[in-house]
Amino acid sequence: MASRRKDRTSTDRFVEPVAIDADIEPILRARISAKRVIHSMHVASLAQELARCHGVDPDSARRAGLLHDLWREAGAGSVLEARRRGLGRAMEFDEDGSDVLEDWMDGNPVLLHGALAAYEARERFALPQVWCDAIAFHTTGRGGMTIEDMVIQVADHACEGRRGDHVDEWRRTAFEDLGRATLAMIEHLVSNLLEAKAMLWVPTVEARNDLMTRFGPRKRTIA
Repeated sequence: MASRRKDRTSTDRFVEPVAIDADIEPILRARISAKRVIHSMHVASLAQELARCHGVDPDSARRAGLLHDLWREAGAGSVLEARRRGLGRAMEFDEDGSDVLEDWMDGNPVLLHGALAAYEARERFALPQVWCDAIAFHTTGRGGMTIEDMVIQVADHACEGRRGDHVDEWRRTAFEDLGRATLAMIEHLVSNLLEAKAMLWVPTVEARNDLMTRFGPRKRTIA
């Protein structure tokens, strides 16, 4: 099937667009902007194809892709929801949200959105836990990433509509070597954080080190 993008090379794999599941669509459209709905559809499309390629459940992958940003635009509401769910680290509330934000989050409530979406995906939509975990860590990654984690991580950052010099390469690589593609994306994220002189996200550092031993030049061999 011909690509809709004129600049796509013959080695690129066409990803069939998906529709939004009927039970998800009302809440998705009520909670996030039209632009983010389109992004979520692109993530779901790529997640479904990556799941098929790598032998995990494509239906759950699609639904996880649709739901991953459900709390992305909640702003301060993310802090309130985190408190409601008992995610706070202190007995008293802090105005800046530091009672629920880890130190490495540097006061950014957006970093709660994956965990909150994961809770809702499990409770409201009965998404299998392995895919809820993938939603929870889709922004930062984590040590010991599963195939499902990597599917959603790559789908979010390499789907149609994402811009950047490496996006097309990540997408192509992901169908051939999902671990190597995930490592490249995580290393790019670490590089961006360093360049911005920002706090390094602890789960991202753990993801990078673990992926290096599994898929990078420091890959461990078993005698």
